Amino acid sequence: MSFRRTPICLLAVLMLAAGVQAQTYTLAEDPLVDSYFKVELDMNLSGVIKVRQERSNPDSKQKDPYEEHALKQMAAAKHAFLERILEASKTGLVDKSARLYQVAQAEFIINKDKAEHTLPAKHYFMMAHRIKDQAFVYCPDGILTAEELELTEHFDTMGLPGLLPGRAVKVGETWKPINAAVQTLFDLDGLVAQDLTCKLDKVEHDLAHVSVTGTANGIALGASAKMKVAASYQFDLKAKHLTALTWKQNDEREQGPVSPAFQAEIVTTMKRTPIDADQAGDLDDVRLIKVEPTPPKPLTRLLFAEPQGRYELVYERDWHMVGRSEQQVVMRLMDRGDFVAQLTITPWKKAEPGKHIAEDEFKEAMSKSLGWEQEDQPETGKVIPDPRPGFWIYQIGVSGTLNGTKAVQYFYMVAGPQGDQVLMTFTMSPSQAAKLNTRDLPIVRGLTFPAANP
Repeated sequence: MSFRRTPICLLAVLMLAAGVQAQTYTLAEDPLVDSYFKVELDMNLSGVIKVRQERSNPDSKQKDPYEEHALKQMAAAKHAFLERILEASKTGLVDKSARLYQVAQAEFIINKDKAEHTLPAKHYFMMAHRIKDQAFVYCPDGILTAEELELTEHFDTMGLPGLLPGRAVKVGETWKPINAAVQTLFDLDGLVAQDLTCKLDKVEHDLAHVSVTGTANGIALGASAKMKVAASYQFDLKAKHLTALTWKQNDEREQGPVSPAFQAEIVTTMKRTPIDADQAGDLDDVRLIKVEPTPPKPLTRLLFAEPQGRYELVYERDWHMVGRSEQQVVMRLMDRGDFVAQLTITPWKKAEPGKHIAEDEFKEAMSKSLGWEQEDQPETGKVIPDPRPGFWIYQIGVSGTLNGTKAVQYFYMVAGPQGDQVLMTFTMSPSQAAKLNTRDLPIVRGLTFPAANP
């Protein structure tokens, strides 16, 4: 054996090793538009909700009249749906998709109180849009309730392509997911900062294994939110699609105008299987031909049916329910993260069919509302036109102080043809009155009575 050949052999080995190390893998979904998937999601949440309540035994020595209570929260959800991608942005994210749910259910436990929600079959077909980096889901077959909409607010597959680099990378290489994807995946109204990092850990059997770590800060429903993520996903190099994911997220959110403070650990697992068009059921062109290009206004609203059957309410999604009892429902209006006004809905004593409370009696009753000190000269009341036969809407706008704080209140009495009556009270600070503008009228006219429906 000649030792002179040894350097040549060694050089060949080194060149081969360098070639292996330099091997790259393209991680980009191709194609994206008109691709079909079966998506299976499982979510488990464990955390604590923090609420502030007035002290039951107030002490004059205590500066804060409120005390904080921690409520243990647990939740589990399961979703399975077929998805067809219809539109994508220049950044590679999904802008529009059609979904056909097969399973959509969730269970919530707060302390010992348990609630279960299941999406009804009549609302299995959904359209999902990404508008300003936020998901907007509606059902073309009918208006949703808030509980039904909540069942669609799962881990959002429209943001998944944003976790990919969209180019060739080698093992050990890292990249940053785009901000739009992070905002979509975390369901934030606004993203303040994020330092998420994706890393190609290894490639085995045509599967690229990627880890995702980092933090993000943002705003959700007017409250500050901080998230920490330790996740991983698999990209099928043959199918050219992201096919599996495990997403572990720690959430810490402050109290906001429409949501309590909470801390939670959320674990989501996803299986995303590419399928052929003939396996996608009712997501073909025939089904979609009647779907409008943008969400139609009537179907973007939500429906609330009062449990005792006294009234029903159709309202814009900017209104959020924050309290409910047998006597009242409390909602708050949010505008781009800002709290604008509070609405309290209270059923009133029923009148005889075709009649309603007298205007002077209504004014007198409102001037004596609990905690309300009205100014000497309130605005003159007025009848609000309503195209519905037999309906009567009367409004009083007044200024004053509510529990010692300057406020403006609009009192509406809504009466139906059968004598049903409901009081709707809008409360806001004087500076926010102009921001409310006429946004009270649609929700007032959206209140109806089951007995008045044909």
